[in-house]
Order: sequence, then structure tokens, then C-alpha cells
Amino acid sequence: MKEEIFRLAAILYADNNYEVSSKTLHRKVIESVFIDNHNDFLGLHSLIDKLNKQYNLDFTEEEIRDVVSDADYFNTSNCKIDEIKITLTQKRFEAVKSKIVTNNLEYFIEEFHKSNGQFDLKDLKIIIYRFLYEIFQTNISSFSKLVDPTIQIQDLLSNNDHNLNSLEIDIINTFLNWDNDEKNKMIFDISNLALEYCLITNKKGTNFKLENLKNKVFYLDTNVIFRAIGINGENRMNRTLTFLEKFKDAKESLYISKYTIDEIKKTLDFYIGQMAKYNTAKINSEVFLNFRKSQDFIDYYHTWRRKRVNDSTELFSAHIFSLIDDLKKKFDIKEDYKEHYDVKDSKIEELILDMGSQINSFKSERRPSNLEASILDAKNIQVIKFLRNGHYANIFDCKYYLISADQLLRKWDYSQNNSIPIVLLPSQWMSILLRYLNRTNDDFKSFVSFLNISNGEKGISNENLQLILNGISEITTDFTQQSTIVSQMINIGFKGILDKANTEEEIIEKSRLFAKSQLEIQIEQLMKSKTRLENKFEKYQENTLHAIEELQQIKDVEKEQKIAEIAKNTKVRNELINTKAKLDLAKYKSKAFYCIPILIICLIFITLLFAWQDEGWNMVSVYTKYANSLPEGSMQKEYCKWLWLLPTTFLIGSAIFIFNRLLNGENIENKFTEFKNKWEKEINQ
Repeated sequence: MKEEIFRLAAILYADNNYEVSSKTLHRKVIESVFIDNHNDFLGLHSLIDKLNKQYNLDFTEEEIRDVVSDADYFNTSNCKIDEIKITLTQKRFEAVKSKIVTNNLEYFIEEFHKSNGQFDLKDLKIIIYRFLYEIFQTNISSFSKLVDPTIQIQDLLSNNDHNLNSLEIDIINTFLNWDNDEKNKMIFDISNLALEYCLITNKKGTNFKLENLKNKVFYLDTNVIFRAIGINGENRMNRTLTFLEKFKDAKESLYISKYTIDEIKKTLDFYIGQMAKYNTAKINSEVFLNFRKSQDFIDYYHTWRRKRVNDSTELFSAHIFSLIDDLKKKFDIKEDYKEHYDVKDSKIEELILDMGSQINSFKSERRPSNLEASILDAKNIQVIKFLRNGHYANIFDCKYYLISADQLLRKWDYSQNNSIPIVLLPSQWMSILLRYLNRTNDDFKSFVSFLNISNGEKGISNENLQLILNGISEITTDFTQQSTIVSQMINIGFKGILDKANTEEEIIEKSRLFAKSQLEIQIEQLMKSKTRLENKFEKYQENTLHAIEELQQIKDVEKEQKIAEIAKNTKVRNELINTKAKLDLAKYKSKAFYCIPILIICLIFITLLFAWQDEGWNMVSVYTKYANSLPEGSMQKEYCKWLWLLPTTFLIGSAIFIFNRLLNGENIENKFTEFKNKWEKEINQ
């Protein structure tokens, strides 16, 4: 059946028309039967049986009669004894046959073999036919579920696992990546045939139009974002960007949920933590890129850092988020931070944990367990369920989806419910979009790129390569030597280094020992050179220490001299201040000496007032007697009384003034301090 299916795809899309009516679709399917039987006549019921046997499609008599009634395409003959006989017109047969001569899978495999002669042609055909037929079968199941969610598709869980060995995966990926535009279109046609097949069997073709598929809302998973910024290589980045361009053309809405944003941050932290766990700075990025076998975070980091001076992981993280911001602006991808459900609700929390556990268990059968990532998947799926709000009867009714490149998440989702699937692969929606939008060779190339198979067995993983280079870099950081050592390890198949039982530390240690054994002589020479350098350094260090000691002594002497000079200057300054203060104090005291004569005169006056009153020379007594003789109450007598009090006043005032300035020690000390403070301020300015 495989060859017939592939030939049907070639016939169906030979004229590049992907949006056709149901009648045209039925006609092309029937035409393929006559191409296969070389245009021999078939009876009506024989044709129905042939369609059922060859393509597992059920056509009614009315559908057949309606199609073959067009005389431009079919010849029919009525027989009274037997049923109607049908064949293609010769003109139509030749026209269809000419279109598929160089537009079939066998032709492209043979062309591919011409430039890849290392593969056996027979093996190529078997492997590629089997792979593309599985893709076809898987897409039938997937599209059927989108059109009619009640369809049970348990076969999908086993489909697309391929059961291919490393060589077969290499053959398929090489064929898919072979740069041939016609081949890419042919593979798209085979995949798109699954959609046509689904529409025929589910009778949904009349609804499958672009206007019924617009205004959808798509949430992008972390893996799609990482592919779009180049984490998985430039080719996948370009193909993913082409895919996102189609969303813009179809005017679909793109979002990133808060949980995807959280997963992006956690994923970045995880890989940066893995790289920072060991001394990544010592690893030569050029060597890593020469021997890497896959494109992932570690490969992307080494590509980014190889020509940078500042290669800190913080700067790398900022670079990633800058690319994501640019991506969001370019494709108008909105961030959805809204809490669509109560995360604190115990029932919701239990539901998400249970869903995350189921996803993790499902994925763990084929990859290492990661419950945290599975819980984030569950949260995203719960967001889509909430937004759908029960509207998921079919692809036309349902508005919300999650686009993810995670095949296992998609399989788990398809197996869980009777509603429209939540998780869609990029290739699924691209198959639908390319039916209605302008198609370029790059579009077909992008579609085919999504079909590549991960080859986990091919070569050494980037994680192990980094561990090996970490061990080697402890011995040598020379580019040529590191490359030579890794090549020698490859020649022995990493025997004893990448044994399954070895831990990361053991891989590093064994890589180090291997490098040491290869470079032992050079290392010994380096060690001798190192010893000589160390001896020179020790002598230099001794001379340096002696010079430092002499310099320190000079500095100490200079310091002592400076201190002595400062002390001397301080002493002179203090002496000057004291001298100035003493001079001011002397001036202050000298004014008291002027009062002593006044004091003596006042004392003599008072003494003469009471002594030697009868003596003629005692003028004070004479004046006193004159005053006493004046009439009582006269102005003259009152004036004389007040005049006689002046000596007493001068006596008391002079005594106090002389005491304060010459005899009051406390006052004199305060004045001396005041004068010192005044001169300290002036001199220190």
C-alpha cells in the first residue's frame, strides 16, 4: 500500500493546488487507481473495491457516478448485462502520467543515492518508504483527532517511534536535509495527503477552509522559543522563524504563558549551572565546536563565547533574554501573566500535580525523569483547558492550542481525552496553513526540517564532550594539543573514559590521566621550566624583599624626621602663642597700675579728713570746716557732701579694678586662656 499512497500524493498535488473541492479530491483519488492499472477498464463495483483495498477509502455508488460523469476526464460504457465500465480518457491519462514521471518518491531516492553512494539503494528505499509511511499513518491519526475528537487513536502511541537504529536515523536525516526543493514539496504532499484522507473519511472537507481556521490563539512551548532564537542550530532557527511567519500571514494570535516564561528561566539556570559546575572558562570553545555532534545549549554557549573577551554566564543569560524579547517584538508574541485559575486551590493544585506526575511517568519511559518540567507542562495544559471553556467539539469550534515540539507530550495529550487535542506539533499546523497560504520552497524546507529524528546514539554528547575537555584542560589549554588528544580518544572509542558506570568526576579524572599520559614528556619539560622560573622568581622575590625593607627603613626615618619636624613646629607655635598671650595679659594687668596712684590719693584724702584737723597745712580739714559752716539745707552744703563722696567711690572702684587684674588668680587664668585661644585661631589659619 505504501507505493500507492505515495503515488496518490504525487497525483493529487501535481498541479500545486491544495485547496480543492470534495468532488475534485474524489476525482483525483479515482484517477490514481487508473494510473496504477495502466488505464484498464474497471466496473463500478470493482472500482469501489479497488479504492477500499488500495486506500482503505469507502466510496458510494452515487459518489463514483457523480465523479465519472465528467466526460472531460472519464470514459464510461453501459452494458445491459454487466455494470458500468469506467476508464480515464486517453488525454487525461497522458496528462496525469506526465506530471508524476519525475515527481515520485522513487525518483527522488534514486537522485539522492547518486550523491550518497555510501548507502545501498535497496536499503535506502526500504528505510525511507517505511519512515514516510509511518509519518503518513501518524498524521492520519492526528488530523482525525482534530476533526473528530471522539476517534480513538491508541495506535498513535506506538506510531512514530520508528524503531530505527543509529545508521537508519542518519540515512533519514540526511535524506530530509538533502537540499532539493522538489523533494521537500513531495514530502509535504505525502504528509498533507493524510489531511485529505482524514477529510474524506470524516466528511469534513466542506468546513476545512481558511476562514474557519482564523482567529485561533496559540501558546508557544519553551522548545519552540529556544528553536526560534537558534539554540538548536541556525537551520532549525530559520525553519522555525518561517513557521512563525505563517502565523502572522494567517493573522493568528501567539502567546507565551507565565509558566513557559518560568520554564525558560529555569531551563537557562539549569544549563548555566551545569556549565558553571566545572571550570568551563578553561575549555577551548574552538576545540569543543570541532568535535560537537549536536546543537543544544552547551553548543550554543561555546559558539557565543569563542570570540568574546567577557564570556560570563550572566552576560550569556542576558543575551538569551534579549533574543527572546526581539522574537516577541518581531512576531507580536504576547506574554500572558494572568492567573487563569486559582493556583492556591487545593483541588487545582492536586489536579496539576497528578497531571504532571502522569506526564512525567509517560515521558520517563523514553527519557530521564523531570517532574518539575512535567508540572510546568501540566500548568500550560490546564491554562488551555480553562480558556477553551468547553468549546472543543472540533478544530473549527476550538480556539486555543499549545504548539510544542515535544513528541512525547503530544502523544500523552492525544491519549488522555475525547476532546480536541491541546498539544500540536509545528508540522501539524504548518500542514494546514500551507494549504491556504502562499507556499515557497523555504516553506516546504521548513516543514521537512520538523521531521528530523533525534539520533541520541550518534557520537559523543555535548555534556560528555565538555567533561572530557574539562579534564584535558587541566593538563593543557593548547588548541592543537587538545584537538590531538580528543582525536586519539575517538580512535579508541573513548574506551575506559565513557563507560556507563563512570560518574562525571570519573570522566573528568580519566580524561585528565589520558591527556597526561599523552603529554607526559612535554609536561615534564614544562615542569622543569617551571622550576627554573620559580627559582628565578624566588631570587627576584628575595631581592624585592630586601629592596622593600630598605625602602621601609628610609620611609621610617623620613617618618621620624617628619614627626620631629612637626613636634618642633608645634613647640615653636605653642611658644609663640604663649608669648603673644603673655604680652596681651601684661597689657591687661598694666591698666591696673594706673589705678594705684588714684587709690593712694583717695586714702590720703580720707586720712586727712579725720587726722591733723588743727594743722594749717591740712587743706582737707580747712575745706571740711568751710563746708560745715554753710547753712543746713543749702545747695552749696549739699554739693560739698556729694563732692566728699567722690574719693570714696574712686577708692572702692580702684581697689576692685586692681584686685581683679593683679590679685584674682582665676580671672587672670581665664584671661590668659582667652588670649591663647585667640592667637591659636590666628596662627593656625
